[in-house]
Formats: sequence, structure tokens, C-alpha cells
Amino acid sequence: MKERIVLCACIMAFCSLALADGIVWEGFEGKNNWVMVEWRNSGRGKMQVSKENFSEGGKSLKVTMNQEKKTDKEKVGISREGYLNLSNSAGVKMDVYCASDDGLAISVGFDVGDKGAYFESVKKPLKSGWNRDVTFDLSGNNFKCEASDWKFEKPISDKGNITKMHIVIYRPSNVVSEQTVYIDNIRIGQRDPV
Repeated sequence: MKERIVLCACIMAFCSLALADGIVWEGFEGKNNWVMVEWRNSGRGKMQVSKENFSEGGKSLKVTMNQEKKTDKEKVGISREGYLNLSNSAGVKMDVYCASDDGLAISVGFDVGDKGAYFESVKKPLKSGWNRDVTFDLSGNNFKCEASDWKFEKPISDKGNITKMHIVIYRPSNVVSEQTVYIDNIRIGQRDPV
């Protein structure tokens, strides 16, 4: 009987750890559903599924920011279209391998609703090498959007009606050289039940 109680306690602890860490939403093991975005205020880049610098499975998404002639193209974005209900989600986590030491940063963005209102998180700095569990909190008033005049002071308007997810990689405005990151293990964390 004691062994069963201990076994049940171990299983429950493992399950709660798995839920706390989130459910893997994208591991880049199958077909690549991501595309480079073409915003007027972003630079150019390229991406491909890679067998290098993965944190789970055997693949990651390699995103390379092209070398630019102008310093005002300090970001590139990738996006994946599709319905996503984040209304019960506490946050998004991902692992990022930064093959640069030039002070890159990363954020997540979402298109919401039929009109595709855009919401973007605060940037998270990346150190050279592995950045595991880069976490974006979805619960606060910490997103920028047109309604906030692009200040980080609004919540995502309708987390139950996400139509597209974006990942935006930033480099310092004075850096124009090519930069590369590897993204993997994108997880969506669920809120604890009340």
C-alpha cells in the first residue's frame, strides 16, 4: 500500500511539473508552418528547419537576419497562421540558441480577431548561447498595440481568438551584420485551476 501511495505521489508531481512547464505547441519536427513576415519597418531574413541547436526532439528553426545597409531595419519577424485559444494560458515559453554576442532580443506578437489587431510583448534580451525557458507572460497589461499608441500598457484584447502568432527578433540599431538564432520547444503554459 505504501508503494502505491509513493508511486501516485510521484506521478502527480511529474504531471504538475509537466503542466507548469507547458504543453509543447511547436517543436519543428514536422512540416514547417512558419513564414518570414514582410513588414515595412523590418529587415529581411531567411529561415529553415535545422538539425543544429535543438533543445527537444531533433530539430529547431534557424532564423537568420540578413546583413543590412541601413540601421533602421533592426528586426525580422516570423509568423504562423492558425486559430489559437490562449484564454486559459498563463504564458508562452521557448528555448532560443543565440549564435551572436551582439545584444539580440526577442518578443512574441499576436494577431487577434477578424480584423487582425496586433499585440506585441516586451522584448526579452538574449545572451550568447542557450537561452532556455524564455517566458512571455500573457496575463498582464504589458502588450503594445495601436490602441495603446504602441506603448506597453494593454492586455491582449481577446486571447480566445488568436489568428496568428509572431516571433520578432531584434538586433541593436547600430548593428547591421548578419545574425542567427535557433528557436525550439515553444510551449504554452496553462493557468492553475481555481
